[in-house]
Amino acid sequence: MAAEPSRQTNSRLARAVAATGLACLLASPSASTARASSLDERRQNFGALVAPATLPEGAASAYAYGGAQELAVGYRQGVSTIELEARAKFNYFLLSFAFEVLLKHAIAGNESWSVAPFLGLGFVHDTGSQYLRSDNFEYTGVRLLAGAVATRRVSSAVSVIAELDVPLDLSFSPAQVARWSSLVRGGAEI
Repeated sequence: MAAEPSRQTNSRLARAVAATGLACLLASPSASTARASSLDERRQNFGALVAPATLPEGAASAYAYGGAQELAVGYRQGVSTIELEARAKFNYFLLSFAFEVLLKHAIAGNESWSVAPFLGLGFVHDTGSQYLRSDNFEYTGVRLLAGAVATRRVSSAVSVIAELDVPLDLSFSPAQVARWSSLVRGGAEI
């Protein structure tokens, strides 16, 4: 029986603390607005490998990743309404190297999700190694890129992503050779 009054006391105390905190927040809206805008500013200036689909003006991200088939390093920079991205990739299945520059522009979205198509241009060299693919051949050329990225924030630190990447390699050594492929990937980013 003695435990019951202490539960009521704890419950009243918790309600009083919550009411006091709420009153303080409501009494100083300028301070809470400043804290909220500061938090939003930090979130907007924080970028990762893919999420958000485009970075806002002034935001930047340097990244490195590794996965099945390729390793890469890159840099993303939000500039006005577009994003500029530069990256270097190494495909260890084909033993090929690529240097790419992309421009992205968000066409739809809000604070929790966005979709951005991209166009890019790059340089590629494939050594022609056939240790994993017998149809691989040696070439050096220009890479044209097109695709789209979609991201959705599911919590403050986790986003789900989907990407379509369609590179077209136009070889200038040997001449008149082209390689086209498409890559669809998805996952989560923390």
